Amino acid sequence: MKTLITGANKGIGFALAQNLGHRGYEVLVGARNETRGQEAVEKLKAEGITAEFVKVDLDDLNQLTSLSALTDIDLLINNAGISGNIHSDKGHLDMEKSAFDYSTTDLEETIKTNFLGTHAVIKELLPHSLTENAKIINITVPVSQEYWMPLAYVTSKAAQNAMTFAFGHQFKKDKSKKQIFAVMPGAVATDLNGAKVGDSPFVKSPEETAQMITAMYKSYHSARSKTISEAAAISSIRLNVIVPIIVWILAGCRLIQATAIPVGVEFLIAPFISLYISTLGHYSKTELNIWSGLVFSSTFIVLAIVSPLWGRLADQKGRKLMLLRASLGMAISISLMAFVTAAWQLLILRMLLGAFSGFVSNSMALMASSAPKEKSGAVLSLLTTGSVAGTLIGPIIGGILVNITGYRRVFSVTGIIMFLVFFLALFFVKETFKPVEKKNMLSYKQVWEVVTHPAIIWGMFFATLITQMTNQSINPVLSLYVQELMHGQGNITFMAGIVAAAPGIVTLVAAPFLGRLGDKVGQRKILGFGLFFSLIVFSITAMTTNVWFLIVMRLLVGVSDAAILPSVQAILAKKSPQAITGRIFSYNQSAQSIGAFAGPLLGSAIAGFIDYRYVFVGSAIL
Repeated sequence: MKTLITGANKGIGFALAQNLGHRGYEVLVGARNETRGQEAVEKLKAEGITAEFVKVDLDDLNQLTSLSALTDIDLLINNAGISGNIHSDKGHLDMEKSAFDYSTTDLEETIKTNFLGTHAVIKELLPHSLTENAKIINITVPVSQEYWMPLAYVTSKAAQNAMTFAFGHQFKKDKSKKQIFAVMPGAVATDLNGAKVGDSPFVKSPEETAQMITAMYKSYHSARSKTISEAAAISSIRLNVIVPIIVWILAGCRLIQATAIPVGVEFLIAPFISLYISTLGHYSKTELNIWSGLVFSSTFIVLAIVSPLWGRLADQKGRKLMLLRASLGMAISISLMAFVTAAWQLLILRMLLGAFSGFVSNSMALMASSAPKEKSGAVLSLLTTGSVAGTLIGPIIGGILVNITGYRRVFSVTGIIMFLVFFLALFFVKETFKPVEKKNMLSYKQVWEVVTHPAIIWGMFFATLITQMTNQSINPVLSLYVQELMHGQGNITFMAGIVAAAPGIVTLVAAPFLGRLGDKVGQRKILGFGLFFSLIVFSITAMTTNVWFLIVMRLLVGVSDAAILPSVQAILAKKSPQAITGRIFSYNQSAQSIGAFAGPLLGSAIAGFIDYRYVFVGSAIL
């Protein structure tokens, strides 16, 4: 395999040369300065890499015609470019320069080099120099963002992005096997931008960037090898653009789909657990409420215990492995629930389900460790949308399936769905992760020593616990409460599904908006609003007299959930060092599970010994 990398004598280009060279590629080091290019070649050779200098001067379009003499290039990486401020007193991008201060000369020279030069390189190599299955990668930037907009540079890259899309479209039209990518590595410490590693949490080294680009390019190619030549419109993932500046898009588009299913599976069966238990024996109202609370809560108390163990393993081995472990374990335990003959058997399987759970928390950790911190609110709210989609769809489908097939078949169907989730995660969720040796793992005490704001982290754990207690307190008796409000008449299971799904309808719409708003105004303000609003909603819900009023109030619960849950996760993501993200989110999972365990028990006790509506009074007090 042979690769030509332009601008390969330094920065990202040289790091890519090293990375690909160690993977067995023969490297052609493209550079405009022969002395520097030869120095890079000697460094690569010293590392055992086969390397050769090739003169590539994007400012000299006539010189680029010599590239047509090259042969058998499997991978072209267009990395070279200029900042667009070459006449200023700075040698790199002037981040404070106004867009109005760029001259026509700035624009002409930058576009000529970054766009026309790159275009010329591709054009010279396309006819005879690139192999039949060659790949082209253009290192670029997004052109629609709020934080970074040097006019000349971004304008040249916008043209390059358009070219990438057009070439990809033409490859597809011509039925060519060649493929083209637009790769956006985000904030990288190079002499072009003057940034240094450590300037901010988002600045990566060229070596880290090269490893990420190579891994994602390999992963994405294997996942979409038939359609990847459609790339690459910067605004559209479905047109196969790789966007590592927000690496969560590549993994996250799959995670959002995958996360919706495990959550939906739980909510597919959760609203009907108490009705299912009633078919397993003869119970009084109090006994049924207690069994419902125990069975429902057992999953969460076990999950609270094992989550830190899975979190530590996730930080050591990677989060994708935990997704596979969780989905397969859940598939087996849920499938077996279809065959129980007594409440105690269901209790044991629910505990087993808790031992294998953790799909959502590891999805959150994977997204949090991949996404830029300043975008964490929007990113995690997007994942919450996937989770909420499960809570929205699950109860409705569950209610329909129960009416058609009965309770037991629902467990069989959901078990099959979880097996599909396992394969979805196996083949489509991608993670760039370097395993950590056990001896290098931080102890529990050391974890808290590297956290700069432990009080905030603990505060978020407590907020999660209380939120889960209030949300889950009604779940084990929800269908029984709906049955009472409907006086035992009508389609109770379907209405119970609607009531359970109602919060998700609003959260599905509100979570992305509130997540983006939180990134702008502060996640703490959004969190405070959510907690206060939930107090009002639960207080009013206690006055419910019919099922339709209950549905309206449950819709309003979705507003508070959309404010609270993504805000907590975003704050945790921003305050957690990447090396311990898995464990911080696993501790939060434990807090969530404790709340989910205590809430149903409290709700069942209140409903059994007092009345259903007082469950909401208890939620308001909490």
